[in-house]
Amino acid sequence: MRRLLYIYFAVLCGNTVMGQTPDTPNSASIHVNVNATVVESIEMVTISDFNIGPVQPSQKEINIDPKDDGGAALLMFSGTPNRQIRVTYTAQVQMTKPGSPSLTAYYSLSGFKKNEQSSSEIFQENPATVTLSNEGVYYVWVGCRLNIEKATSGAYDGDCAIEVEYN
Repeated sequence: MRRLLYIYFAVLCGNTVMGQTPDTPNSASIHVNVNATVVESIEMVTISDFNIGPVQPSQKEINIDPKDDGGAALLMFSGTPNRQIRVTYTAQVQMTKPGSPSLTAYYSLSGFKKNEQSSSEIFQENPATVTLSNEGVYYVWVGCRLNIEKATSGAYDGDCAIEVEYN
């Protein structure tokens, strides 16, 4: 796991040239103080993507429930055990295709400390604060509701951003 290291340099120069006396006219000294802060990292891994399955021509909506639908996307966050993290996501995304009306996708997330989708809990808030397991992992299932009544055949494009950080 990568660790980010931010180094802050504080150069303390009360007097740039210190200790200069007639006995040592060609000497000088400077004091430099270096501080380092190690920032803990969180890794986000996509375990599985959405699996919508076949879409029927008469179908008006696609609904993937993050809590109990096997087609939900699955992510795993890993980091420092038992630490709280904050998960923020784009709940509503406009899906576009040139020459066609846009579609709106509504995303929902559920999560649990183990890879047990049926035990996961729907995120009631955005951002959501959760705690990594004793092993330092947390699983998140991503669901979606998408009205496809006005959709035309072809590929639509839109981005759902999911961000995670220590709380």
